[in-house]
Amino acid sequence: YQFALNSPSDSLKAQYFSTLSENLYKTGDSTLFRKVNKLAITLNQKQNDSLSIGNRYWDLALFFDRYSVKDSAYYSYSEAQKVFETIKEEQLSNRMYLAMAEIQSKIKDYVGSETTITRAIEFFKPKGDNLLLYYSYNILGVSLGGLGEVEKSQTYYNEALYYLKQATFDKVLEAKIINNIGVVFRENKQYKKAIQNFKTVLETDSLEIKNPDLYAKALSNLASSKLYNNDTLGINKLLLEAIKIKRSENNTSSLAGSYFNYAEYKAYALDTLEAIKNAKIAEELSIKSDNNERLLDVWPFLATLEKKNAPNYFQKYIQLDDSLQKEERKLQDKFARIR
Repeated sequence: YQFALNSPSDSLKAQYFSTLSENLYKTGDSTLFRKVNKLAITLNQKQNDSLSIGNRYWDLALFFDRYSVKDSAYYSYSEAQKVFETIKEEQLSNRMYLAMAEIQSKIKDYVGSETTITRAIEFFKPKGDNLLLYYSYNILGVSLGGLGEVEKSQTYYNEALYYLKQATFDKVLEAKIINNIGVVFRENKQYKKAIQNFKTVLETDSLEIKNPDLYAKALSNLASSKLYNNDTLGINKLLLEAIKIKRSENNTSSLAGSYFNYAEYKAYALDTLEAIKNAKIAEELSIKSDNNERLLDVWPFLATLEKKNAPNYFQKYIQLDDSLQKEERKLQDKFARIR
């Protein structure tokens, strides 16, 4: 940083600060990154280097994305997109649309996400960008699943799989899509289809080594699908293995889901004390990891098990649900203003 700061010319400074910005967002020094990134943008503006300006906004977007500051990430991707579009860097411009659509999907702006990603697909398709088409159709699958459009969601996931196979033989990415399709099946009570998908994921060669997080998610997903289908055979083993892996991976948010599934299983087995105990672990982990969606599952569940505390759990549920809906609306409005 000091070396770059003391460089003899603005063009060298712009070059050095660009290199620093490109790499610093991955480190834990957020204060230094913000300082470096701001200088990089300013210096490149003086040099009229639009490509570098767009890339520095991209660095900033990735930084905010890493820390889940969704509105700032979206804004920075949007700024980068405008710069890339102005200088006719069409592929980079459309990659920004892809990133923006993914964030929109995360805040449940599914309609907005669908509109944004369609723009990118219109560009990627004639160019034959198979890997980017895979990512694009995966986001479309998530968005349509969120809108409850099961058949369309499945169609888009299958499109994603098609383009993935044109681009690469990456079995882990393929397993991710198959897992996503399984989740859509499970959420729409097509449990037998969901079970088959999650089994396919778990059969992926060396998945537990290549991507232990996905492997553990598939274990939990298989267990919950079997439970909802009134088949308890092997569930205990599946969930305990998922919990063990998620603990070793320190995946607190996902771990909350496995403990909740374990609580559901114990309640199904009429072991109320164990069900309450595991549900409370899920509650604690959800709060710790800001997994609000899981809390909306845990509190009504606990209310059915602890009748005397039911009013308290329902009150917390109503407050959180109302708060999340307001926050989502606020973010969606903010994104619309940015656009």
